[in-house]
Amino acid sequence: MARAIHWSIIREEIKKSEPLIINVGHKNNNLKIIDIAKKVKKFFPTCVVSINKKNNKDKRSYKVDFSLFKQLAPDHQPKITIEKSIKNLKKGLKKIKISNLDLMYKKFNRLENLQKLIRNKNLSKNLTW
Repeated sequence: MARAIHWSIIREEIKKSEPLIINVGHKNNNLKIIDIAKKVKKFFPTCVVSINKKNNKDKRSYKVDFSLFKQLAPDHQPKITIEKSIKNLKKGLKKIKISNLDLMYKKFNRLENLQKLIRNKNLSKNLTW
């Protein structure tokens, strides 16, 4: 993402014919969240991956076309794999001494934080401020 953000900052000109929204990424990283979760589990074996079976199955396609980004930003394409990113994340967490148990605490849990913001009426149930 940092490479894509850098590209968006240094871009000199945006043509009127270009869309305002560009899918940023690489075709090799076109993954579902569950697939990413399974990759994370390989590096964090004590991590629990669960799927809420009560929710309706999402029928959308997650095959995203990144060809426009590749065309417009050939020098800002992703350079590392998802696995390498996860490995770097684990290394960084160890470096700042955050353990698997720390990650379970509420302050590191996105869902817990969102629920707290909703309870305190800082955030609507639609996740808007």
